[in-house]
Amino acid sequence: PNTSDDEARYNFLSQPDIGAWNVERLGMALTGILAGDQAEVSGAASEAVAVYAEAMRGEYRENMLGRLRIRGSLPQEEADGLVQVLMVWMSKVQPDTHNTLSAMAALQQRWQDAANAGVTQEEEEATRTETDANFVLGHANVAGTVGPEEVEELEQWLQRLKQVVLREVAQEWADGGRGAGEVSEGRLWGLQLADVLYVPRNYLMHEAIEAAATGDLEPLQQLKQAMLSPRTRLEPASAHDKMASPPPAWAERRGVKQLSCSS
Repeated sequence: PNTSDDEARYNFLSQPDIGAWNVERLGMALTGILAGDQAEVSGAASEAVAVYAEAMRGEYRENMLGRLRIRGSLPQEEADGLVQVLMVWMSKVQPDTHNTLSAMAALQQRWQDAANAGVTQEEEEATRTETDANFVLGHANVAGTVGPEEVEELEQWLQRLKQVVLREVAQEWADGGRGAGEVSEGRLWGLQLADVLYVPRNYLMHEAIEAAATGDLEPLQQLKQAMLSPRTRLEPASAHDKMASPPPAWAERRGVKQLSCSS
């Protein structure tokens, strides 16, 4: 595989900007061969890059809001802030992305169920055995130690998310249970991933390829089964653990976890 991305230019946090950077490089390469006044061509290319960057950020925001199970509309500034703060936190702490977002989805379901049952926030919080942040971190599979500052940042962010969720519940009640109505395609994409158990992790594919090269197709068949029915829990438990666990330490090496966009 291509292992040229030593500086994590293509990580989740950087996707919108690095996508725009690539489009800008393409525009620069084409300006010299496109017919017409070069100043006008260059101006049109710059405008196209700006349009792409805005569209990319908007679609990325919708994907992430869907992944966070937010169905209703949010002011763009609030939505951008919610997504950006989460991505910065995840970039610092390096949790398992899928497991972290799945834990947040479980939290949201708990908040929604409590609100629909008429339980106040104070009553819901009084029944908890751990903070919301510790619940998420208990499922996030962070490789190292998370400091108190990062824990507090997560707790504050989850409180922001909770207020959005409770507003949606209140709005749904006000609308007579009709919910948020239609959502964008990007939001729907994220919503559909909320209850997915298994994702095609690089290290699993790496193991399947290496095993298949020796004639052992069992890892490949297991991976195929999980990807064909990603919402169905695998049996036995060892098969589930294999597919749902974060990358082992050996997978941190270049060529397995550290890949470039062309990998």
